[in-house]
This record gives sequence, structure tokens and C-alpha cells, in this order.
Amino acid sequence: MKVKSRLLIIFTLCLIGIVAAGLHIYRTLTRLEGDDYRDATMEILSEVLEAIEEVRNLSLPGGVTLEVVTEEWVEENWGRPQVESAGRELEVQEEIYKALFLLPEDASFREIKERQASSVMAAVVGKKVYVVREYFDPFDKPRAMETLAHEVTHILQATHFKAPSPGTHDEQKAWFSLIEGDAMLTGKEFVERSGFAEIPPKEVQLRNITDPLTEIWLFPYDYGEAFVRDLFGKGGWLTVDLAYENIPTTTEQVVHPEIYVRGEGPNIVDALPAPDPGWELAISDRMGEHFAMVVMGTWLPIERASGAAEGWGGDNLTIYFQGDEYLLTWRIDWDGEEDVGEFYSSFLEMMGAVGAEQTEAGVWKLGDRYVTILMGGRTIDILSSDDLAILQEVRESVRS
Repeated sequence: MKVKSRLLIIFTLCLIGIVAAGLHIYRTLTRLEGDDYRDATMEILSEVLEAIEEVRNLSLPGGVTLEVVTEEWVEENWGRPQVESAGRELEVQEEIYKALFLLPEDASFREIKERQASSVMAAVVGKKVYVVREYFDPFDKPRAMETLAHEVTHILQATHFKAPSPGTHDEQKAWFSLIEGDAMLTGKEFVERSGFAEIPPKEVQLRNITDPLTEIWLFPYDYGEAFVRDLFGKGGWLTVDLAYENIPTTTEQVVHPEIYVRGEGPNIVDALPAPDPGWELAISDRMGEHFAMVVMGTWLPIERASGAAEGWGGDNLTIYFQGDEYLLTWRIDWDGEEDVGEFYSSFLEMMGAVGAEQTEAGVWKLGDRYVTILMGGRTIDILSSDDLAILQEVRESVRS
């Protein structure tokens, strides 16, 4: 059974501004009351609607409207409902992140998801453009124009291209990278054509990871523009449009556009079976190269983590439950045995950085969790459980 992530469908709600510390501009905007703020925003939106077709080379449907909302409204209408609808899935994801040391044991994944879901500067629902009063400043015209052009691009995408139904974490991140990268590039092109100074392209910059869940969340924004710029450089908007017919399916393709151009997809990796029928399958998913890099990069220098994740060829992460006990299996295929060796040695180094205690050959313990890693040929198996006997049983079955 595969549980798909309940991320908001991009054509229903698209994040453009990620609210970081220090971005709060509410004091600047308190002098704008009611219609004044709306009129200033509508003026810029009208400019975008009049010229976006020429910039993006796609026809825009009529009936686009504007809605001004508050941060509190976003939290009540989008943030909390999104999290509440996820239910059990959030609990399962929290167990996965804690089992792989991406989340402290005392952290609440639910609270993190509520903050993420509420962190919006502007969004689109249908043909309505929403702006959040506390974070959208219509008097910073280039920035405001870029933001609104970005959002209107999502309306263009919904009009002209069919949205897929990504089935894995890896596929979702790749798809979001295409549409967010397209919107980011269009926004910058619009600002430049409007006579403002060119906005520098967003370059992919490896940085040491201090917040792994934010790093995972922001992948489409960090990597999407560079991916779409690569496509645009090969044939303009026509080449970008063709990508909607042949969408990227892995974060590996987004990180390494040449792999996408060559048409190299992932290896199909089957889940390791449960020890016995009493274990309930909760999630079986493909996580991708970027996720593997984040797992390593949370504890190791990012250059080391990036090198360890390269050579990813496919994976399957599955988690089972039996009562209060869990069993996580993560099988990763690699392009070559050298890639296997690099990831294996990096993982051992990571376990030291985590502070885990090696209880026996190849088994580490941290708190109530036990972890082991096995390699064979071009495959790595990572196992985690709070039941040492079950971990040892599955470990022996993999070895045999």
C-alpha cells in the first residue's frame, strides 16, 4: 500500500514566498488601509495580466481575480486544515524522519507542517490570486511584479498543461521543480522586460544543512529555476513546454539536467518484505538522490554528503508497524560498486557524528532505536527499528 503525500496540488496552492526571520514587513504596510492596499496591488496585477502572454508565450484565460488575506486567515484556512487532513500520515512521516536522525525525538512534525503550510506570501486557487498582507509589499514594485507574474504563470500552467499524479516523494519533488522553476524564470523575465534591472538567476549553491526538513521542503525552489533555465537555454519556451509532456521523474534528473536530457530514469527497487504477516505496511516510497544527500548532509559537510549521494540509481523506503514497534527498511541501488563504498563509509561516519553507540558488529543504538547498514554488489540496505531482535532477524534474512 502506498500512501501519497497530501501536499497541496500546485495548481490549487503554490508557495512563492518563504517567510524567513526578518522578512516581516507589517509595519511598512500598516499605513495602507483597505482599498488603498488592494488598489496598489491590483494595479500591478493588471500590468502582469496585460503582458504575461507575450513573456511566457501562452494565452491567459479571462476572469483572473485578486484576494487580499492575512497571515491569520492563511493559517486558519490553509495551514491547519492541510495538517488535520493528513492525520496518520504525519505520524508515520515523523517516525521515518526520527529513525533517520533528521528530526529530534522531542520535535513535533505536525507543528513543523503547520508552519510550512502557513508560510505563504502569495498563492493561486483556480483563477484567483491571493496575496498575504503582512508579507506582500506592492510598493516594492519589481519584487511585487515578480511575485504576481510567478503566480499568474501557475494559472497558465493549469490552463495549458495536464498535471500528473506523482506517486512517490521523488516524483513529487521533480514535478514541483518543473512548475516552480518555470514560474520563477517567468517572473524574472517579466521584471526584466518591464524595464527594471535584471534579477540575477538563482544558482544552486550547496550549503551545510541546519534544518533538514526545510531543505527537503524547499527543493523545488532551490533547484527548479536552474533546471528550467537549462531547458530554456536549449530551445526557449518551446523546450520548457515539451517538458510538461515528458516530465522529470526524479530529483536526480533535476539536480543533474544532463541525466534528464539523456532520458535516464530510476531503477525499480522492491521493498524488503515484513518479517511476518503481523507487521502492517504504512508507507512504501521512493525518496531520491536529494533525500539521500539530506540524510548525510544533516551530519556531515555538504560536499561529502553530495558526493556520497551521487551515483544514486533508485531506492525504496518502507516502514512497517506492529503495535507500538516499527521497522524501517531503505534499500538503495547505485550506479557502481565505488558509489556503494562511498555511501557506506559516509554512513559510518554519520553514525559517529550522530553519537550512536555500536552495540555489536554493524549495529548502532541511539536512544531506543537500533540501526544497521549492509552492502552487497550495487545495493545498500539501511534498517532501523526499536526492536533489536526484529532488526537482527531482518538483517540475517538480507545477508542470506
